[in-house]
Amino acid sequence: MSQEKIEKLTPEQEALIPVYREKWRDIAYSTEPIDREKAAKAVKAVYILIELSEPEILFYDSPYAVGSDKQLVIDKNRIYGELYETRRIFNQDFSDYLLSAIKSSFCNTVMSRLGSELHNDISWKLEGLLTEELIMFFQTMEQVRNQLWEEIEFKEKQIQKLCEEMWVQLDIPIPNNLVDRLILQDLLIGSETNHQLANRISQETDNLSQQENLLNIIFGNDDIYIEPAQWVSSGSLYDFCINVLNFEYKQKEWEAFQTIAKNCGCIFPYEKMVIVCDRPRILSLDNQQRLHAEGAPAIQFADGYSLYVYHGVRLPEKYGKLHPTQWEAKWIIEEDNAELRRVLIQGIGYDRIAQELGAIELDSYQEYTLFKIDTDIDVEPISLLKMTCPSTGFIHVLRVPPEMISAREAIAWVNWGINPE
Repeated sequence: MSQEKIEKLTPEQEALIPVYREKWRDIAYSTEPIDREKAAKAVKAVYILIELSEPEILFYDSPYAVGSDKQLVIDKNRIYGELYETRRIFNQDFSDYLLSAIKSSFCNTVMSRLGSELHNDISWKLEGLLTEELIMFFQTMEQVRNQLWEEIEFKEKQIQKLCEEMWVQLDIPIPNNLVDRLILQDLLIGSETNHQLANRISQETDNLSQQENLLNIIFGNDDIYIEPAQWVSSGSLYDFCINVLNFEYKQKEWEAFQTIAKNCGCIFPYEKMVIVCDRPRILSLDNQQRLHAEGAPAIQFADGYSLYVYHGVRLPEKYGKLHPTQWEAKWIIEEDNAELRRVLIQGIGYDRIAQELGAIELDSYQEYTLFKIDTDIDVEPISLLKMTCPSTGFIHVLRVPPEMISAREAIAWVNWGINPE
């Protein structure tokens, strides 16, 4: 093909755009078990390109399993060696070296040989839409990380309860100051008094410290792990330009790019060690390509680790394992998280909420309605302000003081005293 600028695709070339888009979309959403031999070969090929020694490669069934393996932090040098503090292997070496090597020999050609309008059009059809579809999928790791930190917070509370139990047994007043509590806690754990309980607290504290250390290493920086699915938007553009438009490219780098994306799940790369996670066995999406399932996990890995998600919003297992038809309206009153309340309202439906909670309409103003619930759900009557978002149609419900008798009064209370107008 000549090197002049391309201003227009042929009908045949245009028809191939959705083909390449679907090809890379299938790679991103694959639930096939990874071939560990192929995955290891792909990782090693990248380290050769980066000019680093062959790393130790560990495989896990899920990202959660990585964050739960305390053995990883026993010998930090085994994980990241000397270069970890000065350069992040994939983000600065792999992405900057490998991808820039592709870009320098290929992407610049794309920019120079495609007219700006055509370039933007192809990029949107191949890169832009795929990127939008994958946004929620990328958040899987964030959800895993949040769950692991929630578990740590729960364990911290358990240890605190054990310490308070020791203080009570020793008839020691519980300090109000957090620093004093920690000092007293260390003194008691190190003493011979109540040796059995002190040893248990010490062991639990050591385990917690080790897990916190692990999470800081593995999940502490978004740049340390890489989800190959995030490359599919670029991959679809490169693939189309290489194989349809016959653009020049660097073969080794392009092959490495493809083999990583096609043969690995989530990767945690370090200088001496690379951790490779398997793909999920279940990946369920709604018609807007958001993670979604009803009464079942939206994502489930081979080891059983699951995430419950409703139209892109992560649910606790209490809600997620049940179909929305089984959700209870009283949970809306009990739930503190505003986003989860919105999901409950959306899933249950307002008609059933009003029926089950015995809601009586007191007043309305524009898109706001004030309801009162005279049930024994709480120690006092429950007043709810229903708000329908004009742009999205979403219904939001907030609890307001029971003495409210008008919708306008309730709106002002929600808005910190600001008049509805």
